[in-house]
Amino acid sequence: MDSIRFHQIYLPDPTGEWMLFSQSMYFKGDIFGFAIGGNFTYIFSDHQVNKDLSDVFSTKENFRVNKDALLQDSVFWANNRPVPLTDEENQDYQKKDSLFQIWNSKTYQDSMDRISNKFKIQNILLGYSYSNRYKNYSINYPVPLSLVRFNVVEGWNIYFQPDYTKTDSTTKNWVVRPLINYGFSDKKWKTSALISRRYSPEMLGEFSVEFGRKYDQYDENLPILLKSNTWSSLFYKLNYIRLYDKRFVKLSYQREIVNSLFVKTYAEIAERLPLEKKSDFSFFYTHRIYDENIPNYVVPDEIYTRHKTTTFSLELRWTPGQTYSSYPNLRIRNVGKYPVFRLYQKTGIPFDKNIKAYYTAGLSIEKSRVNLARYGYFSYYAEVAGSIINRPYYFQDYLHPLGNEWVIPDGNRPDMFYLLPYYSYSTDRYFSAFHFKHHFNGFIMDKIPLLKRTSLKTVFSANYIYNPKEKHYFETGIGIENIIIGQIPAGSIEYFWSWSSNLPNDRGFIIKLLQVITN
Repeated sequence: MDSIRFHQIYLPDPTGEWMLFSQSMYFKGDIFGFAIGGNFTYIFSDHQVNKDLSDVFSTKENFRVNKDALLQDSVFWANNRPVPLTDEENQDYQKKDSLFQIWNSKTYQDSMDRISNKFKIQNILLGYSYSNRYKNYSINYPVPLSLVRFNVVEGWNIYFQPDYTKTDSTTKNWVVRPLINYGFSDKKWKTSALISRRYSPEMLGEFSVEFGRKYDQYDENLPILLKSNTWSSLFYKLNYIRLYDKRFVKLSYQREIVNSLFVKTYAEIAERLPLEKKSDFSFFYTHRIYDENIPNYVVPDEIYTRHKTTTFSLELRWTPGQTYSSYPNLRIRNVGKYPVFRLYQKTGIPFDKNIKAYYTAGLSIEKSRVNLARYGYFSYYAEVAGSIINRPYYFQDYLHPLGNEWVIPDGNRPDMFYLLPYYSYSTDRYFSAFHFKHHFNGFIMDKIPLLKRTSLKTVFSANYIYNPKEKHYFETGIGIENIIIGQIPAGSIEYFWSWSSNLPNDRGFIIKLLQVITN
């Protein structure tokens, strides 16, 4: 920002009190080298003087635009607008009203669709989307270059997943997302479909049904991206992903019940089968041998056997002190000073009568930003989870802390361990974990000549986990963040060290890129 100027007008009310009537804000600045400027004018009315307003402020809603605000006609605004429109604004509204009629006509929207729906050379890199604006639906096709993938179970495979979206004027929508997958080494077709309905955008309400057959990861949180595993396999002959065959039907539901309390649940019936390695191909390092498609060699082999099971999951997320602003068909939530609590549980009932049903549960506490003024800010994530009634028998139902074996990790989740091998701390008993990250901002860099003129900031990380079998694991890292290339923020780079009770000590660089770059 270059400058901000406020201009206020006060008027006396019937009691003689001077009340704020209007406030205008004028601002100037720049974004990425482009000059910007503008102004806002606010009119205040219906002042409540010497009146008990405790009922008004008893909720966590701090701002509201009425649902019918966008539906009022010109007569309403002529009677209620406190500041008359200028001649320039009148002409602008007339122009926009005329354009609105044209832009929403079927003839115009069809003509725009004919232009935008043409396939262009950049669609090879960005993907292709077909839309019908008049009927409010679109069909999105994945990037053509991403259709062909590789893993040791399927070998070269085609992974085609388009989606159809139908939206109404209130941003409620239907999404249909089929998946067609064929492996040239295992010679198997896998097809499934997801159908979801967002029925309450302001309350994040959504339900879905998914069914079919697919090769899924043992950790249902999908810690490894298929495209990342393709590159590591073809260029370094390192296959990290572990897959099993799943034929299933899954029903899911989520919604914010009341302000600050969010629920997410699903029920699934599935037949799960182990898969074997079918390909040993790679562009380079042909002397290497791929690991078998087994996530953890320490556990007994029988936990990977074919079986049928029913799974129920329930997750509650509570954000105490959360406030929000309400708009037509939209609610914007504001992060408060308290951490977010997440309580989750999962129940599994195998079809095999010789295997007992299990019940696992966990609790996590997360705070993304605790301000320490000139010392910067820190974030933390703590979690404890375990078996409450019986232990899960099959490996898919184990508790899986999130590991990582990439220099450039897939995502940047707060519960990630950056040097911990995938599935090495998976457990059927319990674990406890703690993650801490401190962002020093300019507290260190601003004291170093030359560097204080840059945008670079220092960051420190520490992560710890314990389970009764593998015992202790600890890693710490220090690095530089806020790396900017030209005018574009790029990410950060950190160097980590790890110590463990039963794993070799490790060290290495971790490069975190912005999500838009990794995608």
